[in-house]
This record gives sequence, structure tokens and C-alpha cells, in this order.
Amino acid sequence: CRPGQVIGIVGPVGSGKSTMLRLLKALEPVPEGTIFVDGQDISKLGKTAVRKLFSPVTQEPFLFSDTIANNLRLGHPLATDQELERAVEVADLDNDLALFPKGMETELGERGISLSGGQRQRAALARAWLKPSPFLLLDDTLSAVDTLTEQRILHHLKEQREQHRRGVIVI
Repeated sequence: CRPGQVIGIVGPVGSGKSTMLRLLKALEPVPEGTIFVDGQDISKLGKTAVRKLFSPVTQEPFLFSDTIANNLRLGHPLATDQELERAVEVADLDNDLALFPKGMETELGERGISLSGGQRQRAALARAWLKPSPFLLLDDTLSAVDTLTEQRILHHLKEQREQHRRGVIVI
């Protein structure tokens, strides 16, 4: 996957999509000579270095009992307000946040229970976008959003990934 490029990974159940995702997230040891980034075998990198390469968004994201802003800044604690706002726009979460009484400072319940499934997915997408990594890993990320929202998010992602030269791997 090159900077700004999108790669889709599809296959039947049991074909290894989830295994590959676990490898890219450094949750399992990567067999030597199987996955390369910029010509470098990631099996030779430490877990921390591999995890810096990828910003994953899963179908069932985990949010903490904290403010929305703190949940989004998890991967980039020093993100500016402007960077945070841009990530929220990319994830098409800005209009939803305007409805919350405290906006970004709204406290979430345990596991983000106060948000809908689509809002949780979009919050996780904004968090991943905010994290400064060369690749986004999207694992059925938009399964809980409606078609129009999905189209807006895909448009924002296309626009921003080209501008920021981020690779996107969609599973």
C-alpha cells in the first residue's frame, strides 16, 4: 500500500483476513519475510514500532469512560484543537457533536454507551485519523452507519488521504 492509496482485502470466512489484521496490529508475532513496509520486514521491528505504523478501526470499537475529546486524543494526546476538529469532520461526527450539551467535553459512559453504534464507529475513525500514522486499518468500520453518512465519510477520507498521503487498508 503506497501513500494515498487504498487497498481492499476480501475473502471468504477463514481466508486469513482477521489473522492479517492481528499481525498488522502486532497482536501476534509476524512470521519473518511475510509483511514489509517500505521494504522493511516488520518482523524485525518491535511491537511499538509496528503499532506506530497503523491506526486501526474495528467494527466494535472501544471507547473509555471519559470525554469525547480525550477518547479521540488517545493516539495523539498533543493534537491541536484544529487537528481534532478536522478528524471529527473526516469521520462525519461534527453535526452529532453539535447536539451534545458539552460538545467534545461530553462525558461518555462505560464503553461509550451514551453513543449510538454509528457514533461509536465514527468516533473511533476520528481517533484513528488523528493518530499520526502512515496507514489506516479499516475493519468493517462503517457497518453501523447509514448510506448517506457512509458516502460523506468516504468522500472525506478520499480527500484527506490524498492530501495527507496516508495509505488505507480496508478489510
